[in-house]
Order: sequence, then C-alpha cells, then structure tokens
Amino acid sequence: MQNKKIRRKGITITALTLSAFLIFQPVAIFADDTVSSSSTVSVESDSTTSSSSSSSSDETDSSSSSSSSSSSSSSSSSDSESTSDSTSGSDSDSTSTDSSSSDDSGSTDGSSDDTSSEDTESTGSSSADSTSDSSSTDDSTSDSSSSDTSADTSEDSADSSTDENSDETQNLSEDNASTEAQEENEDRPEQTTEELIAQQHIVDVAPIEKNYRFYLVDEDPAFAKENTKILQDNDDNAEEAGTLAKDSVVFILEELDDGWYYVESGKVRGFIRSDELTDDAATEEIINELEAKAGKATIDESKRVVAEDYYVTAVPTVSESENAAYLYSLATVYDRVVDKEYAVIKGTKVTVFSAMKGGTTKVGILHSGDVAYVLTSSEHGWVFIESGDVRGFVREDALYTGEKAEEALEQAGGDDQMSTAEQLVSPEDNEAFYYTYTSVKEGTAENPIRKAILKTAQECVGNPYVWGGTSLTDGCDCSGFVQTLFGLYGISLPRTAEQQSQCGTQIPVSEAEPGDLIFFAKDGYVYHVALYTGDNTTIEAYSESRGIINNTLDTTHAVWAVRVLDN
Repeated sequence: MQNKKIRRKGITITALTLSAFLIFQPVAIFADDTVSSSSTVSVESDSTTSSSSSSSSDETDSSSSSSSSSSSSSSSSSDSESTSDSTSGSDSDSTSTDSSSSDDSGSTDGSSDDTSSEDTESTGSSSADSTSDSSSTDDSTSDSSSSDTSADTSEDSADSSTDENSDETQNLSEDNASTEAQEENEDRPEQTTEELIAQQHIVDVAPIEKNYRFYLVDEDPAFAKENTKILQDNDDNAEEAGTLAKDSVVFILEELDDGWYYVESGKVRGFIRSDELTDDAATEEIINELEAKAGKATIDESKRVVAEDYYVTAVPTVSESENAAYLYSLATVYDRVVDKEYAVIKGTKVTVFSAMKGGTTKVGILHSGDVAYVLTSSEHGWVFIESGDVRGFVREDALYTGEKAEEALEQAGGDDQMSTAEQLVSPEDNEAFYYTYTSVKEGTAENPIRKAILKTAQECVGNPYVWGGTSLTDGCDCSGFVQTLFGLYGISLPRTAEQQSQCGTQIPVSEAEPGDLIFFAKDGYVYHVALYTGDNTTIEAYSESRGIINNTLDTTHAVWAVRVLDN
C-alpha cells in the first residue's frame, strides 16, 4: 500500500486568526505564554500539567530518554529499546508537532499482544534526527518522568489485535484490548467508568450554528492569462461553468490542493487551474494600469471612475442553479444582503411552499405574530419570502406588507422581538432555499481550521497504524494521529488520549460536532480517541491490521467529547 501524502495548502493561520476560533477557558487553554514564534497555540490538560508545544521534538526526546531508562531496568530484552527507537524515529519528519514518545505504546515493534507491562511503560524513542538536551523539557516531560505510568499507558495497545478481516464499521470494544491496557496500569487506583465520568466537568453547549447564507470576504483578484474556462469541479474533464476571456478578472475564494483555485467571476463560480491565472506581481501590474486609466477618465469627482469599472468577468455557460460548483463555498466578494421588506400574515396560519403552487412540499408555516421578509417581486400571485431559516413561496394575498406590516413591527417592538416561521424541512432538503441567493442577513464564515482538519484527516485514511507513532504518512497510533493532525494547524495537544481528554471543553457525546474529539473508556480509564466527522461517524487510527479508517462511532464505550475549536 502506498501511503497518502498529506498537504495543508489553502489556509493561512496566524495567532490572531487562530485565537478567533479557539475556545479560551481558564486553566484548560491559555494563550499568551504558549504561542510560539510559529503561532502554535498550546492546549493544556485540566487535570495534568502536561503541555505540548510546537517544538515537540526537543521535549519528547527528554521524555523518551526518561521513560527508556525506566524501561531498561525492567525490560525483558535489551533489544526492546532499540526496536522502539528505530520504529518511532521514522515519524520525525512528519510535522512540527511530531512527538515520537508514545502514550501507551512504548514498544513499537508491532507485537502489542506479547508486550509485558514493563515494556509498555517505555515510551517510544525520540526521532532519529533529534538533538534535544535534557534542559528543554517542559511540563509534559516532567509529568512523564516523575509521575506514575498512568499517562503513558491508556489507549493504543487495544488496537493491534484486531482481526484483519473485520468489518470496516465494527466498534472499538475488544475486551482483550481494554484488559491489556489496564494491566499496563497496575499503579492506577481502581475505579469504575461511572466514577471516572463523575470526576469530569462535562457541560452542555449550544450547537454550532450552521451557515446557509453567503458571507463577504476580502477581494483576492487575478486575471486570465489567455482565453480559458471555469469548471464545475477541480478536474480537467469536468463540465464547464463559464468562459473566461484573456485579461478577465476572477476572485480567488479558496486555494485547493494540486494547483486548483475555487473562484468567482460575475455570475460564474467554479474551479480553475492556478497556472492559468496571473501571479501576484502580474496582477498588481494590471490593476495599476486600470487605475491609471480610471484616473484619466474621471472628470467629475461625483462620478469617479475606478479600476473595477474596467473589470471584465466570466460569461456563464449554465445557469447558477445548474452549476454544480456554485455552492461549493458560501464565501463571496459580492454583497448579497438586501433591504428588508417586512411582511406579516393576515390570518392565523399560512403555509410556505417549495414552489409557486399549492400541493408542493410544505417547507414551513407562518403563524400570527411571525415576521417574514419578501425577497422577490410578485409572480403569478406568489412571492418568495424568508423567515428564520425557512425560505419558500407564499401567496401574496395572504400577507400584509408596507404600512400594515410596519405597524405590526412597531407594536412588537421591532422585528428582532418577533418570532419566525415554524420549520418543516431543513435548509439542506429545501429545494427552494436557493431560489434566490440574496438574504436580509449575511452568513457567517465557517471556522477554516475545523474545515481543514477534517479534510486533512480524510486524506490520511488508508495510511498505516503504528503503535507509538506520530507520523500521518508513515504511521501513528490514535492519540498520535490527533496530536499531529491538530499540530499541523498550530494547535498543540498533549501526547496521550488520557491527557487529551482533559483539554478544551468537555461536552456530551450527543453534542459533538465534526472536528470535535471523542474519547472512549472502560474499567475506569480512557484508552482511545477518535476524530468525530458527523452523522455518527469518525476517523481514527484504529489498529495495525486496519490502519487509519473511517468508522462508525462506538457508542458502547464513548464517554465524552472534547471541543478544542469553536466555530
């Protein structure tokens, strides 16, 4: 099997950008003294003093040497330590957060079933090119060298005994896995999983509000080098969305892997290869020429000509509704927010339909006291309205607009004091939702870090599991997968699943959103972590036989989720 290469193009993260999306809590996450020169934000455990930083190759070497010395006195063979060295050393080139010390998998020779408790206490060794000295240790190093082995042995030994022919959606609940991991923690006080859960600070949180409306972004223009096309997918053989003449402008909305951009130009949205567009220097030169031309054309300051007046945009090949790429992203450089035209119903209840005729899908109900906004002019006696996230068609003669609607608003104290329509169909299933792309309110940007983490995690599926590893390409265990994945985007997590389970905000599993972490426990200890991807699914470094996989959430042993990123 050829391992998939992991990229992280198309997202630029600074400490300021990252801080806007991180959940800052007292003790759990702190900002100022943990942001390194590379804008890595450290997330610390509530119940431990472990704090992993972006330069983890230094700190984990010290940790590794401490664990190795502990292991060497009790290991059944002197070869165990050297085997661990060579295995986890391959992870050193993976990322800036590469931490080659393992949490519960010090012996990384792949024979987890035969590993003694002494062997598993030995942390997987440092990366081959590491030059760390013992003075570089931080809190996490002190933890691993001075405390008992409870932080070192909690998760991934569970996975290596999984049958190669297991169904891809089987749950992670092997009895032998949890029993083996528990034996490795003989010094841990005995407790039940219920007692473990009772010790946590699990809180209910408001769900992340999903965005269905366009939101404005800064313009990032480029110009076509020659006559070309905008496509409906990032594939040279994809259907055409529009044509682009030489020197026509596009606005780059997202940079994808493999040299593609997602762009917008007039009424055309879609994909184009980056090498078909001008680079920054050429783009600036063209804009300067257009500004000079605009300056000469301006005679009256009240009718000032600007460079944008000379922009030529793409010509649509298909309509917006037929363009499969149109809603790939809801970012836009064009203002799609319209003035509010208020409406209230005449009776006690009015149905909102998915089309301009009765008998079609009912998408919502307007009740007396609800406010609606008319988005289109009357057509065949119907108007298109929105009320909350209900968007659809209503008979015009069922509504009061103008002065009567204004009077209703005044009596209620404003539209923000009024209720909105009852939703019968979700926006995703409402075929009329994007009948028009305008709205009375602007959408909100999705957390780019959350989106990028999910995308990169999916690219890792199929890559190998290595007990004690932290490389997304050469192999990692479950907590190594999570630590390295988040580290790619400047978020430094502790090394073990047990430590990671104390970071961020602990929430019920039922409230997890894509990008949150799910933790699993049995017999009173945390032994596994997975990345939640929505709809009761996960991506996780599962076992040596199955590697990194898409999986169905194991609700049997899932105890809580952790939210590190807000939206």
